[in-house]
Amino acid sequence: MIEYSFMIFSCLEMMLLSDDVTHNNVCSECYNGESSPYELRNNVLQSITRISYLRKINEQRSLGLNFKGLSISKMMCDEGGLDIELLFSELQKRHIDRELNEIKTEVKELSLELSFEEYLKLTNGHDYLSCMQCYCNKHCNKGYNVDHISSNYRTAYNVNSFVKTQIYDCLNQYYSNRDREIWKKL
Repeated sequence: MIEYSFMIFSCLEMMLLSDDVTHNNVCSECYNGESSPYELRNNVLQSITRISYLRKINEQRSLGLNFKGLSISKMMCDEGGLDIELLFSELQKRHIDRELNEIKTEVKELSLELSFEEYLKLTNGHDYLSCMQCYCNKHCNKGYNVDHISSNYRTAYNVNSFVKTQIYDCLNQYYSNRDREIWKKL
């Protein structure tokens, strides 16, 4: 059995955006703002830290909060952050019978200053892409949708980036131990 503890990403999207070359290529295509690609990535991650944390505690504590259909783009403030009041207002509509003030206070008091690795572990890739879409559309007139941003990340990622990952090393080792080769010479 393959050991999965090497994964530092919550999903594929997070693996793709963690690669600097991939992210820089996406920014070159989709972003026209003043922030550097590095600053942009950190701004996006920081903007959605609270909803990411809320999703995490929802799973860990089995809170049963329903996030389906929540629109990150509709909850973004002009300054770039997520409107936490609007987020909880939308959640309260879905959970009329529940008191969410304690959770809201906990989420509001959360530090937004995390390490890059902590962001990668915490963040949902779909939330990241939705927020990235907002930042890109704010600084250009192309009207990108989430699928376009996602497609750009997938196509910008390449084999040179993949062979540098722990998942590549782990898979390669797994098959080497069984005298099998699953990769062409990369």
